Amino acid sequence: MVPVNFRQVQFADFQDLARYVEDEITRAMPEGWKFEREMPQPIPGEDAAAASAASWLIFPDERHRNCAYILTVSADHSLFIIYHGNSDAGPFDLHHALRDAKVMDRVGLRFVPLSDALLHVFDQCKPNEWGLT
Repeated sequence: MVPVNFRQVQFADFQDLARYVEDEITRAMPEGWKFEREMPQPIPGEDAAAASAASWLIFPDERHRNCAYILTVSADHSLFIIYHGNSDAGPFDLHHALRDAKVMDRVGLRFVPLSDALLHVFDQCKPNEWGLT
C-alpha cells in the first residue's frame, strides 16, 4: 500500500485563504505567466454572499490577458473551481452558458495540493479565450 499524506486545510480568514491560493498559483503557473486577484462584483438582485467568492486570473502576459485560466474559490471556501477552454466566439448559445471547469473541494486539498491540480489543468486543458466576437 502507498502511504497517503493528509494535510489539514483550514483558513483562519480570507487573507489566509488568499495567501494559500497565491502561493499555490505561483508554484504551478508556467514561467513568465502572471496572475491577479479579481475583485468580486455584485450582480443586482443576487445574494451578496455570491459576490464574496474570490477569483484569480492566470494569464501569459499583459498583451494576452484574454487568453487565461480563472480560479474561483466559493464564498464559503469549500470549492476551488478552475475554468478552462471557454470562449465567447459566435452567437450566444448554451455552450456559452455552460462553462468548462475542474472542481476540487476543500476535502480534496487534504490529499492533493491546489498547485498539483493547477499543473494538471495547465498541462491538459486550453485556457479560456475572450474577446473573439
